[in-house]
Amino acid sequence: MADAADSDWTPEQFLAAGPATAEDIVAKVTAFIDRHSAPAAAAAAAGVTSAAAAAVPRLLARPLVVVTSGGTTVPLERNCVRFIDNFSKGTRGALSAEQFLQAGYAVVFLSRHGSAQPFVSEFQEELGAQTLTDLFELGADGSLHVHGAQQQQIAAAVARVQAVLAEGRYLHLPYTTLFEYLAYLRALAAALAPRGPSVLFYLAAAVSDFFMPWSDMAEHKIQSAGGPLTITLSKVPKMLGTLRRQWCPRSMVVSFKLETDQQILLKKAYGAIEAYGVHLVVANELHSRKDCIWLVSQQEDAMAVQQIDRPPDVPAIETLLVAEVVAAHQQHMAAAVAAAADGPAER
Repeated sequence: MADAADSDWTPEQFLAAGPATAEDIVAKVTAFIDRHSAPAAAAAAAGVTSAAAAAVPRLLARPLVVVTSGGTTVPLERNCVRFIDNFSKGTRGALSAEQFLQAGYAVVFLSRHGSAQPFVSEFQEELGAQTLTDLFELGADGSLHVHGAQQQQIAAAVARVQAVLAEGRYLHLPYTTLFEYLAYLRALAAALAPRGPSVLFYLAAAVSDFFMPWSDMAEHKIQSAGGPLTITLSKVPKMLGTLRRQWCPRSMVVSFKLETDQQILLKKAYGAIEAYGVHLVVANELHSRKDCIWLVSQQEDAMAVQQIDRPPDVPAIETLLVAEVVAAHQQHMAAAVAAAADGPAER
């Protein structure tokens, strides 16, 4: 989530001036939320008594997480040929979505077109022209078969996908540009705001801090015959704080920080909590991000830092990360429901 400081743009101005709208996803999101809105099961989902849960009648039947994943492109032309991008493949978001599904969550997966996807991320990483025949075999009759060595692994992945789809617990929303990403995120927040603490935002996407305003873009491809190109980018406005305090204020928000210097990393993680009020920051150092992460949170009057190291027998650190996030979200839901039970019922 972009958190560039001193932007000349407000979130409202940025979204109003951009080309992207979220009209095409609103119906999908609304139907998905409605599917998980049976209030009778809300107590079990939040881990509190049914009497306490009755104080928050719009809790979802099961907790719902919005997992954002992959990079965002920054177009340089309206009919875009050239754009600015980053290296993110979305692997952390995809693996995390798998873990949330296994934990019983309903998952909205807001991910970059072509980035890693849940349950098939390991295949996507490896699949290519040379490995295609390592996984599959084409029969003489044209039928396709999975090689014996990979059959069990792929069959297990298919079974997991079929289960979550049958339960209606997974919704994929693809995006490409920065404009699409933020427009979709706002639409999701607006739809989920009434559902309060049963909602979790897990913002693992690598979002650009800079953009070219739509009004400044050339309509067609920039021509190289014009000589050297100089461009000026504007800072993306502070959407993280807007999401936390205005768009969906009773949800839990987890943001991510990636740096190449650990001291700078933790300082920026502290800053995200102080400036934007996020509940938890997942801090990553570039070269160790698959083996070590830090969870930063506000505990009373001090910052708390929990280091998580991946043991050799754990294939992906996201297994440990999501378990900690789920535990924190359960506490968030239970505290909110208990507070509501002690006071006026929420509407």
